[in-house]
This record gives sequence, C-alpha cells and structure tokens, in this order.
Amino acid sequence: MFLSTQSLNSVTFPMTVNVETVVPPPTEYTMSVTSNGKGEGYGAQLVYTFSAPLKAGTTYTLTCMTKATGADYECGIFLQNADSKQQYGVANVPFASEWKKVSVDFTPNADNPDYNQFMFNCGNYEGTLYIDRVSFVEKGKTDELAVNGDFTDGKSEGWNSWGSNMTSWGAVEGGYTETEPQPTIQIVPVATDLVLTFDESGNCTVS
Repeated sequence: MFLSTQSLNSVTFPMTVNVETVVPPPTEYTMSVTSNGKGEGYGAQLVYTFSAPLKAGTTYTLTCMTKATGADYECGIFLQNADSKQQYGVANVPFASEWKKVSVDFTPNADNPDYNQFMFNCGNYEGTLYIDRVSFVEKGKTDELAVNGDFTDGKSEGWNSWGSNMTSWGAVEGGYTETEPQPTIQIVPVATDLVLTFDESGNCTVS
C-alpha cells in the first residue's frame, strides 16, 4: 500500500530507517586544589564535610585516587568539628605524578566531640593536587559515607576549600579513568518516506 503525492509522477512509501549518531564519551571530573606553597600546611585546606559527625574511637577508612602536578607529597590530615576544634596528625595521604590508589585508616579521638570535617592540609605544597573516586566507610562495613565521591557532572557538593595559600579549587575535567573512554554509536529508528519519482520516459529516481 502506498500514498500518492503527485498523481502518477511520484509515489511515497512510509518507512523507518536506523540513523547512527556518534555519542562522545562522558566527561570525567576530579577534585582539585592549587596552593602557592608559601606557608604552613593549614594555609590551603581542601575539606569534606560529613552529613553526620564521626564517632569517637571508631576507625574509618578513606580510599581514593590521588595525583599531583609537582613533586611527590605527603598531605597531612586534620579532623575538625563545628566549633573549629581540631585533631591533628590523623593520617598522611600520599600524592605522586601519576594516579595512584590510596587507602588510609583514621580514628577520631574523644578530645573534642562531633568531628564532621576531613581536611587535606596542603598549604606548603606548590602545585595542584587531584583527588578522585573518594570513599569513606566505617572500617569493616560497606555503608558509604561520602556523597559525590566521583564528582559527577563537575559538581563540588560536600566539598570546600579555604586558606591564604589556596589559589584555586573545585571539580575540573580530567578525572581518573581505568581505560581511555571511547565514543559509542547510538542507533535511533527514524520515521521517514521513500519517494519514487518518474519522468516522461519512465525513468525512476529515489529520494
């Protein structure tokens, strides 16, 4: 069955064709903080704030990917509560020129209650530090405490940074990937018409 659009000179057949579209790979993001290195570690701090305070005496595990633009670096970690009371020397997180997986344990003490911030102190480092695939769990458990640990869509939710040595911070393009992402082919069925047109000699063209 067909529909005639130009009397006997042209006929149209409704049909469906598959249209291929190249879909670029999703953009990967990572958290970054840049310091001028002109001061103490607390001069530039990258801070994650938990939705609920950590429990004193309980051991937690941070797992993440880290990378640095300059020399290798051991970044000191503080804990802080809402009253700005701090626990120093909680752990050290290593950074190097290539992405590396890091896992460190830390235990909030009872000196000051309700620590709810995990602080990377990098004010004495000159360069940019990157952190990605961030996970916080209570050791031996699987419930994830980190929100936005892979910085999807370039969002910085849950994170902040401050300090006189900090020159920039935020989620930036270029996150950690295990393999180089590749574009994909998306096939979409599209309704269209096949038109046959005849000239006076009976020759047919298709459009």
